[in-house]
Amino acid sequence: MELFRAIGDLVFAEGVDAETFLMSAYSILRKGMEPFPAVNLWMDCPPRLYGFRDVSGEAMTLSWDINTPREHTGTLGVDVLKELGAEGAARFLDRWRQDLDIVAHIIAMSLARINDINSARAMKEKLLFLARAIEQLEQAVVITNLDSEILEVNEAFLEFYGYRREEVIGKRPRMVNPGKQVYADLGYSEKDYDEIFKGMWRDLKDPEKGIWKGTVVNRAKDGRLIWVNLVVDAIHDDVGVSLGYVGMPVDISERVNREKASKFELISTIAALADLRDNETGNHMKRVGIFAKAMAVNMGLPKKYGEDLQLFAPMHDIGKVGILDSILRAERSLTEAEFEEMKKHTILGHNIVKGKRELELVSFITLHHHERWDGTGYPMGLQGEAIPLSARITAVADVYDALRSKRPYKKPWSHEAAIQEMVAKRGTHFDPTVIDSFVTIAEAVEKIYARLEDA
Repeated sequence: MELFRAIGDLVFAEGVDAETFLMSAYSILRKGMEPFPAVNLWMDCPPRLYGFRDVSGEAMTLSWDINTPREHTGTLGVDVLKELGAEGAARFLDRWRQDLDIVAHIIAMSLARINDINSARAMKEKLLFLARAIEQLEQAVVITNLDSEILEVNEAFLEFYGYRREEVIGKRPRMVNPGKQVYADLGYSEKDYDEIFKGMWRDLKDPEKGIWKGTVVNRAKDGRLIWVNLVVDAIHDDVGVSLGYVGMPVDISERVNREKASKFELISTIAALADLRDNETGNHMKRVGIFAKAMAVNMGLPKKYGEDLQLFAPMHDIGKVGILDSILRAERSLTEAEFEEMKKHTILGHNIVKGKRELELVSFITLHHHERWDGTGYPMGLQGEAIPLSARITAVADVYDALRSKRPYKKPWSHEAAIQEMVAKRGTHFDPTVIDSFVTIAEAVEKIYARLEDA
């Protein structure tokens, strides 16, 4: 009886409702206790009697195949025992004990099932809570399996990229990756691109890390490019086995564009200052940029590359802010020593912009626009294609504009004379491919110069 009281107390302490307990016990009885038809549990008995504190109560009816009067079936009392006599009572009690053992087993199994039910309920409630929390987050969330197939996304994710749920479930997150070419247009090398995504998977599969954070470029359904600060977490079970991944993208496009604009404005201001100190004009900077873009387009280079050249080529001489006025503004040919000092503007300009990914093109241009195809240029004496293409294009644009412009130490050259001079240096000073491109657009170049000619 102490066992049953303890079980009963456990039932009440666990807060199990009567219906759940009895349905569980009844299910076990019917499915797992077929050899013991002598026990029957009523569904409507009061839960307080689960502990069998009163065996003659409504909690249980025991039916025995012994010489027990039917009117006494299921009720254990002194009168019953007297009617059975000593031997009958002994058999009665022994059978009663056996049945109680069976019932005890049923109750134990029922409690185990109840615990499972309660655990399942608790887990279901927890999952529903988490699902609601994720769905209501303003932060976009995507959940994938180990094969990177999207299992679930929240509403914020759908709004972020402009897709419907059925368009993303079962797909892979790479659907929002615009591809290598877009990254290349934004200034990323193929090596940079590979390192981003190889690095991501390397960190996610590393048990010591299991998380990756970085900046990527995504494309929305409507074609918009989105700069994204992305965090991806690997999901593990209790023993560290990977189950899937959770990704959380944050739109940082506005910040990136604002930072770029600020940096470009700063660099442009420095470039303008350098040109002012060098007796140059704003139109010189503008013309060099337009010429550079025109050549890039004619050579079939990516549109974004041409646009960046138009923006960055005018900054080629920003390093001149560090050159003495006595050298920079000299109205005569420079001495050998002065020329050596002047050469330093390439390195000075490079030092201003180096180490900034979005200004990488500028760093190439500032450092290498005085290199020559045959290796006789400065500051590093690079030769041929070792010279960055952006610098080779800028060199052609800059030299043409310099020849056409008036200087304290020279008169302006005509368009024809400038083209002739530059063609003569094809393969020595200039990249043959770039010069050939420039010649094919020479007529357009002349019109651009005339339209933006200095007053």
